[in-house]
Amino acid sequence: MKKILIISTFFICFYSNGQINIGGKPYSFENQIKAVKVIENQTPKIEFPKLDFEKLIKEDEHRESFEPYRYGKVMKVAYDWNNSGKWIELENGNRIWKLEICCPEAKSINLSYDKFWLPQGGVLYIYDKDKSKIIGGLTNRNSQGTEEKPSGYATGVIFNDKIILEYYEPSEVRDKGIISLSKIVYGYREINPIVATSTGSSLCTVDINCSPEGDDWQDEKTSVALVVSNGGVFTGSLINNTNEDGTPYFLTAHHALVPNGNDAITNPDAFDYVFWWEYETTTCGGYNYSHSETVGATVIANDSPSDFALLELKETPYDLLSPIQAFFNGWDRQVPYGGGVCIHHPQWNPKKISTDNTQPTSSGNYWKVNWNETTNGTSIVYNGSSGAPLYNVFRNKRVVGQLYGAITQSCDYQNAFFGKFHVSWNNNPNEPRRRLKDWLDPNNTNPQGIDGTFCSGTNIKYINNKNYYSDADVFGCSIEMQNVSVGNSAVVIFHAANDIEITNSFEVALGSEVQIGQP
Repeated sequence: MKKILIISTFFICFYSNGQINIGGKPYSFENQIKAVKVIENQTPKIEFPKLDFEKLIKEDEHRESFEPYRYGKVMKVAYDWNNSGKWIELENGNRIWKLEICCPEAKSINLSYDKFWLPQGGVLYIYDKDKSKIIGGLTNRNSQGTEEKPSGYATGVIFNDKIILEYYEPSEVRDKGIISLSKIVYGYREINPIVATSTGSSLCTVDINCSPEGDDWQDEKTSVALVVSNGGVFTGSLINNTNEDGTPYFLTAHHALVPNGNDAITNPDAFDYVFWWEYETTTCGGYNYSHSETVGATVIANDSPSDFALLELKETPYDLLSPIQAFFNGWDRQVPYGGGVCIHHPQWNPKKISTDNTQPTSSGNYWKVNWNETTNGTSIVYNGSSGAPLYNVFRNKRVVGQLYGAITQSCDYQNAFFGKFHVSWNNNPNEPRRRLKDWLDPNNTNPQGIDGTFCSGTNIKYINNKNYYSDADVFGCSIEMQNVSVGNSAVVIFHAANDIEITNSFEVALGSEVQIGQP
């Protein structure tokens, strides 16, 4: 539990709300709706014609092995609560907006929003036609922009062919929010892990919780996440920096960003990336799994020669209602020696581990590895594994590259290629947004490598004599502040895995807002 020590008396206002969702159920689940009036918009219900699933799967057979795994077709739309769904006026003056979306025989549906901002008191839920899967409630805490400049957002996958959006709007915030749908992902592949794993899999893989393969990787596995975006999936992992301050940098593959059009210079806002944390089976070869989700990132740096991309997360695993103490991987710029390990999510599957018992060989800007058979079989990489970390076993399990792709998907023999970390470090000497060094070594201490770490209370980010005049997210394992002010109507969110301590004055001007990003 986070402790907040306030010594200064300079506060004018202070606001704390740390939940990514508040849980609960939609209003209509627990209340008999007595409508005073119902107003149907131009498109009261969104229904698509059935897709040709076989045709789409045939198209996927011709996709390159290094491309992100595609599970759904993106349907570009322009719907909001002024032109779609229906408004239900309640007796108490409040309103409910409901919108039904139907994708016939879809395996899944998920949504992206180009504008998403909810006022205080407004609550959004999304649920399936059976009312068995509920996302939400989403509140103002999920709004990553402002009322004047709303940001985009995304909501998670629901395994059904019909979903309902239900927004509850108190009368005092009438017409204040905005939900603007820009993409509906119509899922045509069976990606529900319960169905996929219980019906068997033809993949040559080994679960992360198999023994002995995963025994020594229980810390590192918590750094790895599946990333869902734009109808495709890929893999990446949290990466440490020389300050060890918990800045949520996330290393993945440059090519995984290309279908989304994201780039550190031209389009850095990856607002609709959904990260699945702790997505793994509980036992070796088991069917039971769990996961938690965060949403949104900013592309900090990326480049194609070594196929790297560095993101900074907008929400972190320690922001969750049940915080996850995720590991921040170490890294090494030296030539690796000895074997390597990759932890990844092939084709939307729960976390897997692949092992190479020999030293990687050099192939231009890439390390080439060949997976070996282990106790529980041979585990290779597939579409969806892109961006996964390559750990060098004999350099304190530090990351030396991220997965680009593989030549074949043969269980007997596979060469996989990982972009070299040391090439990504400073391959472009003139542009920080095309290299890693400025972000992972902010004070230019120039080490060859650093070890990984958890976010402990001793890893403190110090903030002294700082003025915030624009919206900001501030991350740290622990945060200690003095002589800080927030003004100009800025909204500043402090995210910490442990304590936030204020040792001297902290001023918040009227109209500005401070939030604590963990419950």
